[in-house]
Amino acid sequence: MNKLVLIIFLNIYSLCFGMKDNLVIGLLEYPPYIKIDNTSYSGMAVEIINESFSRMNQKKSFVLYPIARSLNALEEGEIDGFFSIKKTPEREKTLIFPKEYLFSQDYVFFINKDSFYKYDGSFNSIKNLKIGVVNAVSYGSIFDTAVKNKILKNLDYANNFESSFKKLMTKRIDIMICSKMVGIEFIKELGLENKVIISGPIVETTYSYIAFSNKKEYINLADSFDKAIQKMRKDGTLKRIQQKYLLKSFENN
Repeated sequence: MNKLVLIIFLNIYSLCFGMKDNLVIGLLEYPPYIKIDNTSYSGMAVEIINESFSRMNQKKSFVLYPIARSLNALEEGEIDGFFSIKKTPEREKTLIFPKEYLFSQDYVFFINKDSFYKYDGSFNSIKNLKIGVVNAVSYGSIFDTAVKNKILKNLDYANNFESSFKKLMTKRIDIMICSKMVGIEFIKELGLENKVIISGPIVETTYSYIAFSNKKEYINLADSFDKAIQKMRKDGTLKRIQQKYLLKSFENN
């Protein structure tokens, strides 16, 4: 096989299986799933992405983006992918989602420990409160639908989860919604263990994905990602990664 034929073969292989020279993947700080230390990235989701992309023989680099900016960059094709993100009907119109999710998480409400506000499992109990949320974040179909239907109207938007917790601490908001494990991590980082608590039952268990830009030919890439995750699930790698971080979270609670 001469050099020209080899190059043509490799290009065809790349197109068929969705492999690119290097993918630029956006992420946001989302401990314990995504932890950032300067230019070092770790956490459950990062480890899953690293392992799956290694099995795909796919190079990638990470770039730190707020989720609202990442969604715009994805839709414009400025970056190739982003994680972690919820799959919603609106997002599926403009982004390519694999079938396999990265992890599941429980969403709960957090309040100040001395607050007389309580979430009792019904949105009626908090509909008049100022609720902290992060720009462009989906909190699952139940909460998102309540916002869309204006059952919950008094929302206070922040650029990141840390800002929302700081607003809660200074009582600029009454209550905030966040992933349970993520919230616990931020509470520890901000030293709020004796000031902020979870209020009420789980709102919803949701699933988080990696999404790829619809501006590029990434359907085959999504298929390759699904195959890698399926193999990781079959050989126990996925369970091992998930249990490692769940155990760390349990030990630190």
